[in-house]
Amino acid sequence: MKEYAHASRRDPLITAAAVAGFGLLAVYVTIMVSQESTFADAFPWALIMAAGAGAIAVAGRMGNRRHARWVLIGAAVMFGLLGLASLLSIGIGFLVVAVLSGAAAVRMT
Repeated sequence: MKEYAHASRRDPLITAAAVAGFGLLAVYVTIMVSQESTFADAFPWALIMAAGAGAIAVAGRMGNRRHARWVLIGAAVMFGLLGLASLLSIGIGFLVVAVLSGAAAVRMT
């Protein structure tokens, strides 16, 4: 039986980044609901966060480490930009996810 060596089995940073990304998505949605924001205000940002966190989770299951590394680099850049854009509210959390994704990408080499 062939053993598949997925990236997430090699590096727990990917799992931590994905969990933190989805956790921040939940925090963001909770904050937006508590502030009674409209769906049109919250949805685009929530979709971007879900796509980034989902990309990190998918990168953890990719068999090709080179492709997974590029996905993680893209997610790190995206979460880093989100963190800088929202630094005064929940941006620190996004920067943490960006650092975790970047560290996982570096360890993929």
